[in-house]
Amino acid sequence: MAKLNDVAVLDIGSKKISVMIGNKTPKGVFNVKGFGSCYYSGFSGGKWFNVQDLKSAVGKALHVAEAESGLKAKKLYIGVPSEFIAIVVKEVVLARGRAQRITDADVTELFEQGDTYKNHSRYTTIGNFAIYYTLDDKTRRFVEPRGIEAYKITGLVSYVLCERSFTSLFENIAKDLRLKEVEYVSSIWAEGMSLLSEDKRYRRQLIADVGYITSSVAVVQGDGLVSLTSFSLGGGHVASDIAMMFEVPFSAAEEVKDKIDLSLAYDETSYYEAGENGKYRFSALDVNEIAKSRLDTIAEFISESIAQSGFECNAHCPVYLTGNGVTTIRGAKEYLSQVLKKPIEIIAPDVPCYNKPKFSSTIALLDVASDLNAQELTGLNKILQNLLSKIGG
Repeated sequence: MAKLNDVAVLDIGSKKISVMIGNKTPKGVFNVKGFGSCYYSGFSGGKWFNVQDLKSAVGKALHVAEAESGLKAKKLYIGVPSEFIAIVVKEVVLARGRAQRITDADVTELFEQGDTYKNHSRYTTIGNFAIYYTLDDKTRRFVEPRGIEAYKITGLVSYVLCERSFTSLFENIAKDLRLKEVEYVSSIWAEGMSLLSEDKRYRRQLIADVGYITSSVAVVQGDGLVSLTSFSLGGGHVASDIAMMFEVPFSAAEEVKDKIDLSLAYDETSYYEAGENGKYRFSALDVNEIAKSRLDTIAEFISESIAQSGFECNAHCPVYLTGNGVTTIRGAKEYLSQVLKKPIEIIAPDVPCYNKPKFSSTIALLDVASDLNAQELTGLNKILQNLLSKIGG
């Protein structure tokens, strides 16, 4: 039976589409009622390889999740990949005539005052979040200003913008699937909010989500993203390199990729096998060098993304690595740490059965969608209470 706190989320990877239906209890316990996934042709450089294939995969994943949960989704929270997202950070000031307690309405007015993208030709705003606030004389930073007396509120606000071509496409998909409503959420923002604690986010943190074909690097602080960079490169390129260098089917190269271990010292007699009855043999030394070469390129893009963000990250600042692109390659974490000269920490959801990096974005979306849904229900309850009090009066 459907509950008011049940939500449906759509996670769009560069290899696979996933739909999850479930909820999060007030105590933070996740209840996954249905999960469906479907491989598809993917995207790269902000372009879909096959739109019809995408539409079909969304429909199939949703159908499986609905069948498994026994629920019919009415609203779908859609996770937007970083290649379709832009982040704008700006300082917004809300001055008032006298000092008074800051309310929800004040914070909403502050956000709306800085949102100048409603009529933008390419982008539409799908979220606005405070990195931090300062009040009056700006001597202190606040994570939560509500309830504090001040005559001036200054917020460093992160505006999350989504390409209108993306929202237009998925509104049509939702219409075809007879969904009543959709809401868009940045997937990497959801990962930052869900996988990093509020205490960690008080200071700027780095997340690198390395996927199959595409990857993204975000600087997270407070409730927002300070910067976001995406690039069309991922774990699938390791398999592609192996297939090309050894002139073998891509399926055999992917099988070998899953067996790579960069932590072992191989010699000329060592090899990996793939295919039925070990049909294909690969020099372990050569395969590992191919993998390291591709990881070098990924590390280079991560370094460039950090440099572009302007984030002064010292040698002790960790890079939080997630996604299913390279976290499954044994020894990749240590190799990337060596190349980047920074500690690497692999992060994943703390949810039974879904506690692997490949589920990070899906569970993160379920997490923040549950919070957004709860906020919406609270707002509706307040409206109902006001109406009832007026009737009673």
